[in-house]
Amino acid sequence: MVLVSHDREFVFLKTRKTAGTSIEMLLEPFCAPKGHVVTEATPCLRTRAGIVGRRILPAPERRFFRRFFPDWRNHMAAVHVAKLLGPRRWNRYTKISSVRDPFDRMVSAFHWHTPDLDPARGIPDQFRDFLRGKWPNDDVIVSVDGRMVVDHFIRFEFIREDLAMVADRLGLEIDLGDLPHAKDHKARRMAKSIDAYYDDDAIQIVRDRMAWVFDNFDYPRSPTPSSSEKAP
Repeated sequence: MVLVSHDREFVFLKTRKTAGTSIEMLLEPFCAPKGHVVTEATPCLRTRAGIVGRRILPAPERRFFRRFFPDWRNHMAAVHVAKLLGPRRWNRYTKISSVRDPFDRMVSAFHWHTPDLDPARGIPDQFRDFLRGKWPNDDVIVSVDGRMVVDHFIRFEFIREDLAMVADRLGLEIDLGDLPHAKDHKARRMAKSIDAYYDDDAIQIVRDRMAWVFDNFDYPRSPTPSSSEKAP
């Protein structure tokens, strides 16, 4: 989803499997009227305070959302957000997003999209099949015409430190003790180290398809055992 705060003049662009739901739930009160209740499942909300895009909804509510709020959808590309906000607000508002070690991100994405694993096959083999398929690398969420538009990235591995920095720069009164822990499925990993999922071909797939992350952040270009141990 997308968050827009007209009062604090920021936009949150949500990438996938980077603690985005936890971050947006913490920032959501700045984008809604006073007294707004934040929940993990929420419809689209547009008020004078800002915009809260829809999050997790059952099928009937999703159909309603697509019919009456077709624009503010989940994981919107930055170019569409810019168009809807208009150049004046888009250029003035601070853009925020989140990022994560690509190797760890892809293991998280695999377990999110493949909750029912084949017990007859090893997890690493099923993971590598997943990598060879179609999946978004999120570059269009954070860039327009190949140019990065995000002003502040919150790193998954340093989520509290980076959130504190962003809050200080934007004057946001947040309590990091209230940071939600949404969509946690570490148990599905069965305590496997991150490097156990990868062979050379799988490593190269992630390097190639998540190149924008490696080019802009100091993440290692090979999976390390400690990758999966860093968490909010």
